[in-house]
Amino acid sequence: MADTPASKSRDTNTSTDVSKSTGTSADTEDLPPILDAAQVADLLGMNVQMVRKYAREGRLPAYKLPGGRTFKFFRDEIFETLRANPVAADDLEDDETVAG
Repeated sequence: MADTPASKSRDTNTSTDVSKSTGTSADTEDLPPILDAAQVADLLGMNVQMVRKYAREGRLPAYKLPGGRTFKFFRDEIFETLRANPVAADDLEDDETVAG
């Protein structure tokens, strides 16, 4: 296959998609240091409304600019929150009870 601009972009996109699915640390470098609710939702595989709800409840660390309406999230704080809340064996049993 000849190296056309279109084939080069496809090759680039394919490698990007693969690295995103593997969850490598290179992925975190692609994210800006400050995220909006949609970016956090995409990162966590959640609905944007749930991200906003978790921010209002204090379950996710979030900020608003004075007079602002939108939530802002620090990328590193989102990762720290995930690391600080690992899944416990009790949590897995509760999920199986609800699903079963």
